[in-house]
Amino acid sequence: MNFSWSTPLRRKGQTNLPLIPNEIYLHIFECMAPTDQPLKEQDVETFSALALVCRFFCSVALPRIFEQILANSEPAKSLALYVKECTFEYWESDEKTKWLFPFASLFCKAMTRMSNIRKVVFSSSFVKTDHWEALAELKQLEDLGFHFCSFIDDPPNKELTVRSVMLYGPRFTFTLRPIATTSLRSLKADIVEAVLNVVTFRQLAIDELVLHRQIPDIEPLLHVFQHLPNLQILSFSLSRQALASSYGKLSLKRLFTRLRSFTMNVFDAHVPRHDNDDIKMYPISVMDLGPFLA
Repeated sequence: MNFSWSTPLRRKGQTNLPLIPNEIYLHIFECMAPTDQPLKEQDVETFSALALVCRFFCSVALPRIFEQILANSEPAKSLALYVKECTFEYWESDEKTKWLFPFASLFCKAMTRMSNIRKVVFSSSFVKTDHWEALAELKQLEDLGFHFCSFIDDPPNKELTVRSVMLYGPRFTFTLRPIATTSLRSLKADIVEAVLNVVTFRQLAIDELVLHRQIPDIEPLLHVFQHLPNLQILSFSLSRQALASSYGKLSLKRLFTRLRSFTMNVFDAHVPRHDNDDIKMYPISVMDLGPFLA
């Protein structure tokens, strides 16, 4: 938004009226609400109306309106409704950072006021019961992401409205019950065991499953597939050894009657490499896919 301004023009119909110096406007505003005092509740409404008159009035009124925000009153509650995305980043947990827990609870309480949030991401952060309780209050929540997080508490048995979930990072020891929601449609992860912790809780109607980390063993993946008969989009990577062992075990046609998009990459698990090296990938031929489509 452009807040550049000049002296407001004055018109009556098509007739231009003499300009009023800005200093006079400022003096009038000062008489209405002295700048050395916070705006009273009735003044906030007045200055909100003034902000709509012209750019000059807006440049004066907006700083006054938002110079003081009380978290439990207007306009803070109104502003909270405009928040669509929330990120918890680097709230790491160890013995030295437990003092952060009360602050996390405070932030979670504030987040429940942001009822229009559609996306929440946790990155390198701890996740406690307070977070799950707050997420359950967000009825517009659609996307939820966890990137290298530590789950401190066993999540409560509360269902979220989330439709898309991303799980990346270390192994999860908890059954992530709140994520296993009937509204979940897309699940992206890098560890098969993490997916199992979600899909084994209840029958889910997931349409899309994407596994980003290469899978050396086909058996855990087969367990996942048994719980997701409604998949329409599937993407994963296998080692050549896992691919060979899957012949006769994995039939996409029998497992997924609604599958419309299938992507599988193959890598060689025995190629020596350093952590910074790219894994050697191999294309899948029609002959390779034949047993899976039977």
